[in-house]
Amino acid sequence: MRAQIIFNVSDKIIKLGALFTTSIFAARLLDRDQYGIFVYVNVILSIAIAFSTSGIDTIIGKRISQDKKIDFHFIKNATIIKIIIAILASTVTYLYIKDRYSETSYAIALAAATTVVLAAIGYSEVVLTALQKNKLMLLLTITIIVPFGAIKLLALSHYEVPSVKYIIDSIEYFSLGISAMFFLRKLIFRSNSKEKTKFYFLVLLKECLPLWLNGIILITYSRYDQLFVGAIGTQGEMADYAIATQLNMIALILPTSVLTVAFPKMMALKDSDIYAYENLLVKLYRSLALYGFIWVAIVYLVGGIAVTTLYGQAYSGSINHLKILSVGVIFTILGQISGQWTVIEGKYWISVKRSIIGIFFMATANYIFNDARNITKVATITAINLFIVNILLYFILNDTKKAKELMLRAIFVNKKLGYEK
Repeated sequence: MRAQIIFNVSDKIIKLGALFTTSIFAARLLDRDQYGIFVYVNVILSIAIAFSTSGIDTIIGKRISQDKKIDFHFIKNATIIKIIIAILASTVTYLYIKDRYSETSYAIALAAATTVVLAAIGYSEVVLTALQKNKLMLLLTITIIVPFGAIKLLALSHYEVPSVKYIIDSIEYFSLGISAMFFLRKLIFRSNSKEKTKFYFLVLLKECLPLWLNGIILITYSRYDQLFVGAIGTQGEMADYAIATQLNMIALILPTSVLTVAFPKMMALKDSDIYAYENLLVKLYRSLALYGFIWVAIVYLVGGIAVTTLYGQAYSGSINHLKILSVGVIFTILGQISGQWTVIEGKYWISVKRSIIGIFFMATANYIFNDARNITKVATITAINLFIVNILLYFILNDTKKAKELMLRAIFVNKKLGYEK
């Protein structure tokens, strides 16, 4: 498991490094307002891609982690669902971006819409992670994502328009998906199960519906603050807020990798050793919460230096937002652990409830307390919201008592970790 974590962490560091390098390069190449448009389109893209993949990708990962192989008929039906949803999402993306930034031509909207479709069809990360092929995933990242990252930088410096970046993104997503399936072709098999039935994709769609709805609601509320800033603030303020959000993403590399690698192990322990399963969850709550507090300390000590060094003095307005949002990282990490618990336990609708409450709180609080584009208040409301949906609700809802118990054990049990009867 330790080797898999190292491969997964290395993979995410390289991917996030490529993302940050492109972001920093764009911030220094474009003026502050242009960069605001660039990051806002990225937010729209993340929502559209999540719309196309949420739910079904979770079911794919869960199924493959159990079978340790790839059922052709299952993947075929899953792909049908993803293509249908992706076409709808890409159409809405194209129309929205074209309408909002009509002065920038159709190129950026068309390129972004194409990215949505090709990102949705790709299976590289979800399949490789489920099969514990983290070493192969790291290899694909080095051989595909790194070269494409360099191409994006060259293209941005030459053309100085965001649309070229999204065109290259599309080719990159397609290349990753094809490459992953090529290397995993020997693990694909044809079963004689019900997946062969003509309308099995409807059964699969029903199975992934709660997770899909939660994914849409989750990505909407997790991006709500950025959407709100984009709506009420200037493009420059959007740029500042996006930088604060991007830098805090660094903190999620390690916990996301640990949880990604731990998921198949927790799935196996759930059926074979419930005591070990719960002890592993307690250990994750305790160790990753400590990690979150360390991140907050680092941000308050050197966050300002990091912003001005990487992005330039023009973006110093993001420093305060960075500090406020760093507190929310602790709650986000704990919410990730609880989210995996809900998936393993099959309590999908808990996540839907959390996300709906999160959107309601964000919308209500921003409406009541917002005044004259106060972006700092948006950041504060976002941090409070992360505490409510990731911690407080698990102590309130009736069907999350076990998660609450595990969190309390992580806080108050100081002796050597062990299952307590």
